[in-house]
Amino acid sequence: MASSTVSMCDDVGTGQERRDICNFENYALPGAVLASFNELRHSNDLIDVVLVAEDKEIPCHRIVLAASSPYFKAMFTRNVEERSQQKVTLRDVNPIMLQMIIDYVYTSQVRITTENVQELLSTANFFLIKCLVYACSNFLIRQVDVDNCIEMHSFAECQGCDELSRAACGFAVREFADVCKTETFLNASPHLLSQYAAHENLNIRSEAELLRALLEWLTHGDQREVKQQNFLSVVRHVRLPFVGQECLEELSKLPAVMRLTGCKKLFALAMDCREDRVTSLPDEWKHPRKSSNYAEVLVIIGGVCNNHNRLPTRNKSNPENYWCEVPLELHKWNKLAPIPYMIRNVVMYDVVRFKNDVYLTGGFDGEMHPGATTSVWAYRTEMDTWEKQKGLNVARYQHCSSVLTGHIFVIGGYDGQNKLSSVEMYESKNNTWTCIQPMITPVAFATATAFNGRLFVIGGMTQDDRVFNGIQCYNLESQTWSIITTLQIKRKGCKSVLLNDLIYVFGGVTREVQVYDPECDKALNVAPMIAAHMCTGATVLKGKIYVAGGDNLQDTAKNRWDSVECYDPVTDEWTVVGTMPLSLYLHGLVTVIRNCLTMHTPPNEMLQPIGPSMLYRGYGEGRVDFDPR
Repeated sequence: MASSTVSMCDDVGTGQERRDICNFENYALPGAVLASFNELRHSNDLIDVVLVAEDKEIPCHRIVLAASSPYFKAMFTRNVEERSQQKVTLRDVNPIMLQMIIDYVYTSQVRITTENVQELLSTANFFLIKCLVYACSNFLIRQVDVDNCIEMHSFAECQGCDELSRAACGFAVREFADVCKTETFLNASPHLLSQYAAHENLNIRSEAELLRALLEWLTHGDQREVKQQNFLSVVRHVRLPFVGQECLEELSKLPAVMRLTGCKKLFALAMDCREDRVTSLPDEWKHPRKSSNYAEVLVIIGGVCNNHNRLPTRNKSNPENYWCEVPLELHKWNKLAPIPYMIRNVVMYDVVRFKNDVYLTGGFDGEMHPGATTSVWAYRTEMDTWEKQKGLNVARYQHCSSVLTGHIFVIGGYDGQNKLSSVEMYESKNNTWTCIQPMITPVAFATATAFNGRLFVIGGMTQDDRVFNGIQCYNLESQTWSIITTLQIKRKGCKSVLLNDLIYVFGGVTREVQVYDPECDKALNVAPMIAAHMCTGATVLKGKIYVAGGDNLQDTAKNRWDSVECYDPVTDEWTVVGTMPLSLYLHGLVTVIRNCLTMHTPPNEMLQPIGPSMLYRGYGEGRVDFDPR
């Protein structure tokens, strides 16, 4: 038998290559050593420390505890009192949890349940046993629901468990409509509610829904005094400019809210924003949430439709209005309520955004003589309807308008015989138009922008049909006009917008883009546009300028005037980002906030001008003696 064994070994040795080194690893050894330590613990052999929690004593080995926990390592290796003690008393530690921790250290096994998980996590966290903390945290993530997510979030923050905190917060934000109806929400801390209210992805149908939930939290549940002291820190995260006017007015009548520190001022700022009285806002008030049903959209109002023949007398008024989202939807326009039937033949009006609605003022009516109108109509964004408003004092068209300190200003224009210097101011509370100090020089086809208490009326055509080459500036405080010659205007049919406290002037017969800095009284040029845009529409959206349509002065039979250009001030570049549904000029282009849930997309065949329209000679570019009949 022995000879047989030797023979087998000889065979193996002769069949393998000789090696000078052999790296051997026994994967079973750590488990075996840990099992041996556990046997020693149960037999009380080599025990060198006893942990005491309340009335429970647990014999242990210092080396095992120090190897498993940074807490015990510091206790037994540094110059502290417990290092030499045979019995170490642990205060404020649950003896049951301590026993589970010690068993885990000796066996690497623990039973986690819904009843013990939170206290086990806290104890493991106390002893800095990260693997066990992670296991408990991962277990709790799977237990998060509508009723416990707020408590779970609070617990996770106290324990410094980032994964659990993010999971609980994310759940509360995602299911906020149900979470805000629970009892735990009414007793939540101001700190947590501030996080939810400020969250970009808070899942709410409207800011008014969030505001009502916070008011419910303020007036119900426990610790009302603490809530009142901290209400401002919570409610300031509500994007109040996107709360409905009626809701804000109701809040302003609640003494329980208005007497809280800072709330009156905060809601007054929101009301001023709704009234377009302010331009400086908190960053989070400037745009809807990413998850909101509301979105900033481009809106096209009316205009004159180009039928691919450049003679303006063949163009027709367009009664249709459209909206689209940017930047991804600029090839997908949707219909809004059309311009009212009674002004279907009106052109050369001006359009301005006011209180998130769109106001259409004046215009030329081909069915009237001499044609200038005083009509004012308001498009209600939330209701998708048009409402007739108090008319202007002076009939006019080819005028411009702007909004300053909560008022609409309608400026200059043409009454069919003369260029106008008159200026009217609209007071929305009284629904009245008041004539104010007239301009120094009468102009038509000018463009206007408001900034820091001043109106800037740029360019325009004078009575002798020359271009006014400067800026007429109205100071609202002193109620006086002055002329600024820093910026030299040499074209007609231009537009202007305010972006980053700078006035951009573009459009007309050239591609040039001029910039005026009203604070420093300086003028400069930036990158030119890609094409000319005469009598175009322009607006600002998300820090960029959008210019849509307008006569591009190309004389080809198949020419279209439907391109949308975008200017990015960061890169100083213009790019074509889409097309309009129709080729238009003399139209309005504004940015408004709309509820996505109320938007609809009609079939493509519906995106055509419908209803009565008029033949229109245009803005002086066609032959006056041309008669299409």
